[in-house]
Parts: sequence; structure tokens; C-alpha cells
Amino acid sequence: MGPLLDVHDFVNLLVGFLLGLLPLIIPIVMRQLRVRRSGIRAKYLGNFRLYHWGGVVPTAVRAKKLTISMAWSGRLHAVMPIDPITNLSYRGELVVSSSGLLYLDMVGVGHGEHIMIVLNAPIHSSFDLTTGVFSAIDMMGTPSAFRTILSHVELTDEQVYTILGFRQVLKAARLPTSTATDLEKQDS
Repeated sequence: MGPLLDVHDFVNLLVGFLLGLLPLIIPIVMRQLRVRRSGIRAKYLGNFRLYHWGGVVPTAVRAKKLTISMAWSGRLHAVMPIDPITNLSYRGELVVSSSGLLYLDMVGVGHGEHIMIVLNAPIHSSFDLTTGVFSAIDMMGTPSAFRTILSHVELTDEQVYTILGFRQVLKAARLPTSTATDLEKQDS
């Protein structure tokens, strides 16, 4: 008794399987070609510098590297390598909204801290420089938000200070109570 499938049958089976996958593969390839040719998202790709006021040294401006690349799915992946001061790194996604905003959602690698950066999206220009709001927790665990800059080019300290302006950090203080019922008891 010979083998269950000879070589000829195996080749026919393999070709049939691959032809069956074509209806799944063609839309993915077409979407990729459309996204990559459109250039709409191309301006958001590359290496950037993210500038913001420091959390460890509050009077210093921090500069972090950020790389944005496109996945095969069309999503924009963001990677912030290990910071030499904090030894923390982040990975996430850049979401381009139709409202003129960009959402950079990042999660810490190995530590789980979550940061959200909301940026102004330059609609009719290249994406060399934009500003936004950086939100995260500070070193004491308090939710904080402050101005930030995302730039394709490295900026001088003077340029960063001019754009960021004075140091103003919004911090959300923790409430002494956790429910509305507790607040009502305090008012009485």
C-alpha cells in the first residue's frame, strides 16, 4: 500500500488551499497599497522628539525619543525607548481622528504605567512640529497633565521654552472621601 497522498495530490491540495485564501488576502493587500499610497498617514511616520516639563526635576524640560511606524494592519505603532533618567520605556498607538486631534496612547513596557498624549493634528501642513497635552501620573502617583511638543527636528532649549511657556502642571488631588454619600455626611 502506497502513501496516502502522492506528490501530485499534495501540490494540488496546496494550490487549492492558497487559492482559497485569496479572498482574504486581496483586501488586506489592497488596503495596504491604498494607505501607503495616500500619504495621509505618511507624515506621521518616523523619528520624533517629545518635549515636556520634567516630573523628577520640575524646572527641567525633558526630551524623549519617539518612533512611529505603520503596521501591516494600517495602525500607527509608537515606541518610546528606555529613558536614561527614569529607565522606563513605552509602546502604544497613534490614532488619527477626523476632529483635528491625534491621540498617542502609550503603556509602559514591564511596568504598566499608562500615558495619554493628545496632540493638535496639522491638517494642511507637514507634520514637523505640533503641541498638545501630556497626561500621566507623577512620581507621587497623582494624575497630572502638562503641555508637550512633538517635533521631527531637534529643538534648542530656547525654542522649547518659548513654545511651552511657563511651567504649569494641572494635578488632580485625591479626595478624602470616595463616595457621594461620604461627601453628604461631611456637609451635615
